[in-house]
Amino acid sequence: MDIKIVSSLDKVFAHFGPTLFIEEYSMLKNERYHLQLCIYNDEWRKTEVKVEVKGSLSKYCQLRIVDNVPAETTNYSSSDDYYIFDRGESRLYPDILRPFEYGDVMIPSKQWKSVWCTIHCPSGLPTGKHTLIFAVDVPEKDTMTAELNVEVMDVSLPESDLFYTNWFHYDGIANYLNCWKALLGAKRFWNFCITKVFAVGKNIREMRNGILCSVKN
Repeated sequence: MDIKIVSSLDKVFAHFGPTLFIEEYSMLKNERYHLQLCIYNDEWRKTEVKVEVKGSLSKYCQLRIVDNVPAETTNYSSSDDYYIFDRGESRLYPDILRPFEYGDVMIPSKQWKSVWCTIHCPSGLPTGKHTLIFAVDVPEKDTMTAELNVEVMDVSLPESDLFYTNWFHYDGIANYLNCWKALLGAKRFWNFCITKVFAVGKNIREMRNGILCSVKN
């Protein structure tokens, strides 16, 4: 069993180990910081471990399990080189953040598994230097630990007026829930779509402020 503290920018696949390791980080007191605790199971069978975070910032940490999703077509033969895998192979991609259940994580044999950690406090984290300790309790073995030094500076981010766009894939949701008839017959659904589309078109400079809806013809 092996554990590593890894940057949130690293996409850790089951059979490809992490590369962006971190040992320390500096943040503002109202910043939201993400990182990963990556665990490798070198046993011949799947193993269930218990993960816990300790330290003065532990109560401001939220832990979630990174689950994989199947991806069949990741790019085309005519695509450029800016892809994780340039051959467009079907494989499992780490994507879903799932809430913890009892703090246990199931790790398949000979695979990596990530635990996503978010550090945040809206009213502000306690300033100064802190040490986060991630403890992984492995059955019938000693508890494994990894440490991250975090310095919280006595500075706050100003309130941001930056907006971002979310794509609302109602067609995929309707397919999954098998509720096309109910959805298309719902007046509130069409009011939502029309309101957002007109809000976007009203002012091109504020397009980023709207929610773009994928509307089928």
